[in-house]
Amino acid sequence: MTTGRRATRRPAQRQDGELEGRLARAVRELNNSTARENDYKRKHEASTAEVTQLKAKLEAGKANPLDLLEELGWDYEKLTQGIVDKEIKPRAQRMELPPEIKQQLDDLKADKEQRTQREQAAQRERVRADQTGRIKQFIETNAERFPFASSLEWA
Repeated sequence: MTTGRRATRRPAQRQDGELEGRLARAVRELNNSTARENDYKRKHEASTAEVTQLKAKLEAGKANPLDLLEELGWDYEKLTQGIVDKEIKPRAQRMELPPEIKQQLDDLKADKEQRTQREQAAQRERVRADQTGRIKQFIETNAERFPFASSLEWA
């Protein structure tokens, strides 16, 4: 009988050991994930602080662009020489259109939209008429099978 008791204790001990091992792995994974989460938080805070500093520099640069250039390691002469040597390609400024041209452009866009809508409506009507014609022809061809449908007037 003692062997029976030992046999029942060993699987229980084995189950306890497996459970403890699983629990230990889960705790390690939790600690690792917490450490990763804290690392991500630190990186996020650092990048947020860096972005805030860059935004502040950009705003300050709008007031005095030469100071911003000097802070970035450029001066007026170096920038000018870079543009002349075509090492630096300045971005083109967006030009504002005169109000008359804007109005004409808006009118053209509206006309194009209306034309597109008319063409789509005409296409839908052609498809509907084609399908109606096919159905009508099928019913007329098979009038003996569809006596009620063949007695209707089709618009």
